[in-house]
Amino acid sequence: MNSDPLLEQLRHFAEKLAEKNIRVIVGGGYGLLLKANHVRRIEARTRLEQIPSARSTGDIDVFLTTEVITHKNNMDTIRQSLDALGYSPVPGAEFVQFLRHKQEGTRE
Repeated sequence: MNSDPLLEQLRHFAEKLAEKNIRVIVGGGYGLLLKANHVRRIEARTRLEQIPSARSTGDIDVFLTTEVITHKNNMDTIRQSLDALGYSPVPGAEFVQFLRHKQEGTRE
């Protein structure tokens, strides 16, 4: 099992969306962290002598393309995927933020 709960949740979310050919773009601090880790892992050449240390803010910023958000079926799939993973809208930010509620019998 992966020791990074954010990565685990992102994988589950992306897998559910991939079933319907919906791709997500990860941005923000977590996106930078993933990119820095990837560059280190594949030992990619960069213009920097050393990759700056990246850090996550403890959330996942997900971006969706216009093609995705303009189709109701895609948005229904996204909503169902979030529901299946135990997420619910944050009051006051219903269209942009979701919190995952700890499910009974899970360790977090």
